[in-house]
Amino acid sequence: MLESLARTSRAVCIEEHIVTGGLAGLIAETCMNAGVSLRGFKRIGISGGFCFEVGGQAHLRRLYGLDAESLVDSIRDWAGSDDRT
Repeated sequence: MLESLARTSRAVCIEEHIVTGGLAGLIAETCMNAGVSLRGFKRIGISGGFCFEVGGQAHLRRLYGLDAESLVDSIRDWAGSDDRT
């Protein structure tokens, strides 16, 4: 993973839960400890606390922008922007 991140200097981390304290944080910390600098890093997941909505997985994914269409749109917008942080 570190070799790939060092080569591309960009990463997208998709988490199907709260982003705080998740995989994205572990990736960022691992990169920092290894001296790998990223020009762009996008965390996608539930932000702002716990999910209090009730529903099926498809409903919740749509609600929180974690369905396939929302993910593609979010990553395309990020990849096309000047500010990839």
